Amino acid sequence: ELANTLWALARAPEKFRTETREAASALMARYVERADPKFRFADQHSANILWAIAKLGIEPEVAKGVLSICVASINETCGEYRPHSLSLCAWSLATLGVHPEVVDRIISEASARKLRDFENQQVAHLVWAGGTMLPAWTMDGLPE
Repeated sequence: ELANTLWALARAPEKFRTETREAASALMARYVERADPKFRFADQHSANILWAIAKLGIEPEVAKGVLSICVASINETCGEYRPHSLSLCAWSLATLGVHPEVVDRIISEASARKLRDFENQQVAHLVWAGGTMLPAWTMDGLPE
């Protein structure tokens, strides 16, 4: 499965970073060639895939096809995402510097929920992503 394989590649020791980046890029290219355009990832899969792309330092253009599927998945089912997945998707997209509109959507979804249900690290990821990707963003309006 793509999400688990990319996650494992991203967890490999740093000394293998070049090889794991190349393997992940090739795997994503082959996946996109065969993917059903209507397919959507589950929340944990989107989070793992985006995290792996960011962790491996893969250029967004190289991962464009898989990023598109992840973004479509988030846009269509964001309301069903668990706090961990929301925060990790926001952090990963901000780290990659892509799709600020999706980061904004994720933060809006998280804000509509009770932030006390989020762990401290998850809130930190959301705040960092908002501050990084959304120049006009402030914490005003976030529930206490």
